[in-house]
Amino acid sequence: MNAYVPSREFVNSLGSWSWLEQTGIGPLAFVLLALHDSPVATPALNGLADLLTLGTSRHDVPDCGRRVGLLGERRAALRVDRCRHVIQVAVGSRWSEFVRGGGRVAVLVGLAPLRTGAGRPEVGSYLANSVLADELRMGTAGLLSRASR
Repeated sequence: MNAYVPSREFVNSLGSWSWLEQTGIGPLAFVLLALHDSPVATPALNGLADLLTLGTSRHDVPDCGRRVGLLGERRAALRVDRCRHVIQVAVGSRWSEFVRGGGRVAVLVGLAPLRTGAGRPEVGSYLANSVLADELRMGTAGLLSRASR
C-alpha cells in the first residue's frame, strides 16, 4: 500500500499544462503535471501517480475513474486519493465543454522536470522524450459528476 500523502506545498509546486487533441482513438483532453526544476522529486511524483492510479508505461494506461471536477469554464480540479488538497489546473473553455459533454481526460505525470512556461513545442518534445525514457505515468479519467461546477 502506498503510504505517500502529498503535502499542500507539493501540490502547490506542481506545474500543469492542459490541451485538447485529436488522437488515434478520437479526441482527448490532456492534463500534464510536472515539477519545474527538481529531479530529486521523482519519488514524490511516483507517489502522486500511484495515488492517481496511473500506469507505469506506455503500454499500461488504465482508466483511473472519475477524478476531474470543473470549477467554472477555465479551471479544473483533479481528485487525488487520500489527499485533502485538490490539484487545480487552468483549462480552456473548449476543454471544459468537451469534458462536461462526457469526453475523457488523459492524466499524465512527468517524472522529469519541465521548464515553467514551456510552450506546445517544448511540451511535445518533453512528452516524446519522457515516454522513451519511461519517465511518464499515464491514465484516463472522467468527470466526477454532471453537477461539477
